[in-house]
Amino acid sequence: MNTAYQGESTMIKTEAQLSAYVSDEASRRGLLAYHLDAARRRFNPSSVGFPDWVIAGPSGILFRELKAQDGRITPDQRYWGDILNYAKGNWAIWRPEDAFSGLISAELDALTKGWN
Repeated sequence: MNTAYQGESTMIKTEAQLSAYVSDEASRRGLLAYHLDAARRRFNPSSVGFPDWVIAGPSGILFRELKAQDGRITPDQRYWGDILNYAKGNWAIWRPEDAFSGLISAELDALTKGWN
């Protein structure tokens, strides 16, 4: 786990808090990151179910849906995930426990491989 968040990641409870963590961690690594928030989705009905975050670096691209620990994905979100993974995308769900365990940091670090 990133030491800047030691203790703080245990306080991540909501999707908004997790999203702020992901934003900070991606930015810190110089990764390209795009967050499709609810306001943008409202004006584009075809985006229903699209992952919350798209994060890219020289070693790949991640499509991540964020959920609170007990949050559930919708059928539209599952459909997007299935299609992206079938197409060799890298779609998954991140939850607060993934910040605490170091999974998010490890996956973001892996995207930076190849930068000098």
